[in-house]
Amino acid sequence: MAPFGAAAPTAPTTIVSWQSAFWGLVPFALNCMTQPAGPVLGLQDASLSFFLRTSPIVCIIDAFFLLIYYFYYLHKMDSFTLAHIQLLRFRFKSELYGPPTREGTYRNLQKNSIFRIVIFIICFSQVIKLYAYSGLIGTQIIASMYLFSFLIVELLVIFPSSKLPPDATVNIPEPNPVRPYGVTSLPYVSTSVATGFMIFFTSTAFRKIFDKENRYTLAEWFGIVSLSVGSIGTLPTAVYGLAHSTRLRESVGTLLLWLAVTGISFALCLGGQVLEPSEKSSNITLSLLITGWGGLVTTFASAASYPVVRKERKVGKRIEAAFGWYFFICNLVTAVLYYGSCYSSEGTGKPSWTDNLG
Repeated sequence: MAPFGAAAPTAPTTIVSWQSAFWGLVPFALNCMTQPAGPVLGLQDASLSFFLRTSPIVCIIDAFFLLIYYFYYLHKMDSFTLAHIQLLRFRFKSELYGPPTREGTYRNLQKNSIFRIVIFIICFSQVIKLYAYSGLIGTQIIASMYLFSFLIVELLVIFPSSKLPPDATVNIPEPNPVRPYGVTSLPYVSTSVATGFMIFFTSTAFRKIFDKENRYTLAEWFGIVSLSVGSIGTLPTAVYGLAHSTRLRESVGTLLLWLAVTGISFALCLGGQVLEPSEKSSNITLSLLITGWGGLVTTFASAASYPVVRKERKVGKRIEAAFGWYFFICNLVTAVLYYGSCYSSEGTGKPSWTDNLG
């Protein structure tokens, strides 16, 4: 017992390693990915939600997207129950009227309540540990984005779907019918924003790993990453779009946009130093670059996918599945590289009792 007037002893703390921070974040993402949340962002294919929800940006945008639609239906129908039913009809439209899920796919795991409960129980201790750590503001913000999305989907979609039949009401027109494709469509804009954030962290990690003397600016590394990693996605998209295009104007537009996207990345590799005269301006410059490049990529993706979308749905599903895997792998690799190379344990603290949680 401390003497009168003396400060009470505090629990001993140790620094938080990058492995602890990274694995503390994984349960949040895993719980979101395994939710049977239906098609996210107004897309037609529910299978993409597993891949897209690896990104906290997609998760938070989709959560607000659901909230906006729910309050719209609540305003129109003046009933919590009817608003929930209508939201379920909108969210699970493709599953209500589309083909059933094939056996043996991860979509069956998402619908398996026992599997989801086991995952939640296993991950719960890691959730407690992450919020108990100190000095991890950035990591905890990302975790909160996942958590907010998880809770909104559970409260507005998953729990009501077990109590309310989704086909028990008359359709109400959507506030603004969601276009799953196009330059200004929510899925394209959201994934472009998420990709921009991902490339920022990838560029920072690459600079830390391969350029310890900081000979190259962040803008140059952005060009290197977007040209190398980005081309893995843009080149097959361009080829696939050109292969299915039946109009010369579409083909020329797709080719020119791909050349513009690739050309900007190549130009940054060679001349990114000119854009950043000082280190202080690097983050501002890179933010503007990411915004402009992301808008151009969105335009390119819309132009390249349009000929595919015009054809049978089976053709479009192949390119969507390939993009889903690409998006998932890039987010996972980026997270590992960033935490492994750029994470700093300075100022972090881990209470000793958290060791008892595994």
